[in-house]
Amino acid sequence: MQEMLEKKIFSIVFLVGLFTFSVLSVNRTFPVLANDPKLAVENDATYEEAATKTIGQIETDISENIYGRYALIEAYGEINRVIGKKEINGFDYALDKNDAYEPVNFWSDAKDISFRTFAQQMVLFRDEVEKEGGHFTFLLFPHKMNSAWTEGYDGIPYNDFNEQADNLLHWLDFYGVNYIDFRETMKASGLSYKEMFYKTDHHWTGYAGFIAFKELIGYMNDEYEAGLDPEYFYRDESNYSFEWMDKCFLGSAGRSVGTSYANIELEDFQVMKPLFQTNYEYESYSKGSSNSLYCDDYLVYKNAYNSDMYAYYMNGVEVRDEIINKDNQDAPTVAFIRDSFASPIIIDMAPMFSKITCSWGKYTSDRYVKDDVLGNDYDYVFVAYYPEDLYSEFFKFFETDVEDYKLEYAKEQGYVEEDGDD
Repeated sequence: MQEMLEKKIFSIVFLVGLFTFSVLSVNRTFPVLANDPKLAVENDATYEEAATKTIGQIETDISENIYGRYALIEAYGEINRVIGKKEINGFDYALDKNDAYEPVNFWSDAKDISFRTFAQQMVLFRDEVEKEGGHFTFLLFPHKMNSAWTEGYDGIPYNDFNEQADNLLHWLDFYGVNYIDFRETMKASGLSYKEMFYKTDHHWTGYAGFIAFKELIGYMNDEYEAGLDPEYFYRDESNYSFEWMDKCFLGSAGRSVGTSYANIELEDFQVMKPLFQTNYEYESYSKGSSNSLYCDDYLVYKNAYNSDMYAYYMNGVEVRDEIINKDNQDAPTVAFIRDSFASPIIIDMAPMFSKITCSWGKYTSDRYVKDDVLGNDYDYVFVAYYPEDLYSEFFKFFETDVEDYKLEYAKEQGYVEEDGDD
């Protein structure tokens, strides 16, 4: 009887606590949801793209406004650290021996991705760009989980996609598609781990992006005789400020599992800006028009968990955005199919081009590539991805056409007979 009474009391206390927690969470979340943008198909986005964006915003707002969320995250991380676990959230993230957060999975060697097909799609893309006198290049950004910079713990399946990236570059070599491997640029740079990457985030720093930008401009001048920055003004780092903001940054991994898990404080964040005047018209999908490519409001926040400071560079990544350089309107034009890693490089490039149009690869359709990119005869076209973005969702262009390309290639090589042959 006593045991039954104790169970009833516990159940009542638990339900009352759960109800109170739910009410407090709803009270925090409802005003935020009420201000969320309504579903609207803007610019050249499809209904599916708009719906995905709206639903994603609602899910983010709900998860980020749970009552006591941050205290719960930190408490959970502290418990995992104290008991000595090197992975957290069921292998969502793991620590390496630098106390840096690394994504984890068991499927990075999945065989259902055809890197040869991706390379063939880029062959078709390149050929169409070159028909109009343009130049096409694939850019590969560095992966933080790399034995050159980090060392993990045995038995943990760190998210190292370098083998997959090597596979794609092999096929680009095979088909003669130009590319730049910024992993090699970083290895040769002499930068330390801290100068290249953040511990709580997968992105590179502004200065690491600047090193890659210099490599890119040199490559374009050598390979395409672009004649960019002949006085080396824009590649001279003394013309920029690179400042570290002290203990203010919490990256995407840190916002998911807190700082206590790795027993670290908030990180320093690098803020880069030119010391020369610029005159841009910047149009972004979510923010509208601006004359600055740097989003300073991300540097001021009430809570580090609510701030994505990396979005200081061009809002991180937008579905679509465009930069018009009003001081250099006769300069070449550029189109980027890209992810968030490209933002610092794009900003660095902007003074030398009249227009840079960007599309997030995740939301780039075949129609967009054929109508908007190829239809506008850009002088330079870049597909620019981080190794973890080398999967089908980021290669929606020329998906249908590539099957015909494969057949024609097989016929040329004698693998299959021409129609009508015995």
